[in-house]
Amino acid sequence: MRLLLRERVEKLGHIGDIVDVSDGYGRNFLLPTGKAVPVTSENIDKIERRKQELLAEEARRRESAEALGAKIKDESVTIPMKAMKAAEGETLPPDAEGKLYGSVTAQMIADAFVEKHFGVEARMVLLDQPIKALGVYEVRLRLHPDVEVPTKVWVVEAE
Repeated sequence: MRLLLRERVEKLGHIGDIVDVSDGYGRNFLLPTGKAVPVTSENIDKIERRKQELLAEEARRRESAEALGAKIKDESVTIPMKAMKAAEGETLPPDAEGKLYGSVTAQMIADAFVEKHFGVEARMVLLDQPIKALGVYEVRLRLHPDVEVPTKVWVVEAE
């Protein structure tokens, strides 16, 4: 299916690009969300006329993401979690001490940033691997397709 992009789509293209995508991706995601329109001469003309407005809007979104990234870069969040620990008189295998019951999710990290009044969504949190133990972790936040910010997540024992 050939479609004309109305906005930038990560790993696909930029505003005004004509792309070939699978029928399902086009019908179920790009068209219903308004990210793309069918390729017609009328739609091409509309996009070309609005391209400057759309590019300016995209630039504003990037600038706001960069401003948010500058604030978040120096921040860290603390997430309390229940972890395994030896009871009095009991011993645990060395690798079990400090392991979490469950794992820290992207949603938990996003919620911790929202509590600090930062507009972070779970889809913005990039976890390279699941967080399953107490400690300090560096996590990347993708605030915009061109803006990634590293931040620290402290996973501590819940009381």
